Amino acid sequence: MFRFKDFSLFHERSTLKIGTDSVLLAAAVPLNHVSHVLDVGCGCGVITFCIANRLQKSASQEVTLTGIDIDADSVTEAVQNSTIFPKTQKEIKFDFQHISIQEYAQIAQNRFDLVVSNPPFFSHSLKPEEENRLKSKHRDEVLPFESLIQATEKILSPDGRFYVILPFSELADFEINAKYFFHICERMLIQSVPHKLPNRVILGMSKLPVIYKESSLTIRDENHSFTEEYKQLTLNFYLDF
Repeated sequence: MFRFKDFSLFHERSTLKIGTDSVLLAAAVPLNHVSHVLDVGCGCGVITFCIANRLQKSASQEVTLTGIDIDADSVTEAVQNSTIFPKTQKEIKFDFQHISIQEYAQIAQNRFDLVVSNPPFFSHSLKPEEENRLKSKHRDEVLPFESLIQATEKILSPDGRFYVILPFSELADFEINAKYFFHICERMLIQSVPHKLPNRVILGMSKLPVIYKESSLTIRDENHSFTEEYKQLTLNFYLDF
């Protein structure tokens, strides 16, 4: 079990364990005027529950958070985590489904204010032997970028936002596919340590043109301690911060 400040999550059965990427994405996405959130490839629900934790402290309206994944064990674990997530007076509902984004886009009843994803991203590297790890990391047969983008365009509200976290090496490929459907509204370039090129990027998109924002974040300093900017961004989640 992984313990955050306000809640704990099981992640033993999910395709990928809780890691920095998912927590960073959940911490960075804007949550203004959000009432319907979709987490694509939710795994154990870490992004969903981190966003829920933020909304418990800020949202004034009822919020529904939906998570979908093609791995049945991951969805089972996400449902389990929803039963132990601490309840507050804020009305927050969870809905986890074993379904692909391509299928879900055909049947979804709601438009979403926010769609988030830590998607499979490796297209050319050596693939892992375990089938569930292949599903979570490799996009060739599982979730090509163009499929994720096109499906999200169908279910995102006109003024909604779409946020993903990607390896920096995959950014150009993702943006080539996204430019026909979305405007880029935000890029956060993430370095593991100073003086190195970014290795991750959080990319925000919208259907309507909005003011563009670009920022950067360094996770560790020269002494390999967490930077103050990283601590401040993830302050609400990690026990040590």
